[in-house]
Amino acid sequence: AVNLAADLSTVDTLNISGTNTVTVLDSAEFTAGVTSVALSGTAVLSLTAADAVLLSTVTGAGAGNLVTVTELDNTLTANLSNINAGVSLTAQGSVTTGDAVVLAADLSTVDALEFIMSGTGTLAITGSTIGAATTIALTDADPSTGAVFTLSAAQAAGKTVTGTGN
Repeated sequence: AVNLAADLSTVDTLNISGTNTVTVLDSAEFTAGVTSVALSGTAVLSLTAADAVLLSTVTGAGAGNLVTVTELDNTLTANLSNINAGVSLTAQGSVTTGDAVVLAADLSTVDALEFIMSGTGTLAITGSTIGAATTIALTDADPSTGAVFTLSAAQAAGKTVTGTGN
């Protein structure tokens, strides 16, 4: 695994190859719309939603190219459509007691949406664009408290929604 904490604000293209996972740390810096990321081999990229929205594009050339976007609950309007060709994209977030997360993100290129729910928090996917093949997995860390998830009928059409602990 490689942790990336550099100032990449003037980097046009970041090529990541091989078999490692590259994790973009909070101290890494991007300028909106400047840096593109190209994955090859079975390279894996992990970064927060706040960083993901700053990238111009993320593409992959290998069958095993994975991108994990974390902390989606902190960037509710994240446009992840810039992460596209040749990658498997998972977006993750969490909801805890007292949270009322209303997700209005562009998830049109997301393959899997994963949320950990705990306490009495709520997750509503309202203005989001969700890809036709997106699966949604919810994990209720404390099923006795009654976390709530809502999704419109139009957004739910054709989706696989799974849950554990609920």
